[in-house]
Amino acid sequence: MTLFDLVSGRQLGNPRPVSATMDDVDFRDQMPKLVFMPSGDLRVLAHDGRVRDLPVSGERAAPLVCERAGGTLSPADWNTLVGKDVPYSDPCPKG
Repeated sequence: MTLFDLVSGRQLGNPRPVSATMDDVDFRDQMPKLVFMPSGDLRVLAHDGRVRDLPVSGERAAPLVCERAGGTLSPADWNTLVGKDVPYSDPCPKG
């Protein structure tokens, strides 16, 4: 999946594979079905019926990113996950 800023037309970060589990991506599987929900989340329906809601907005995604990163996102992680073309900004609140 690739996200774009609709105003500028710029790609946001690098393309990422999407699956219902996000634990293991098997490219032999059929492509998942994707729909944007009114909340702004992306709902993923896998071919086997598994469903997962993935936050897309920064406000909804930041808490999950911070939890996975262990409390902060380093500039190196930012460049890898978000992209070097987006200026670094630590999304994790200082506790």
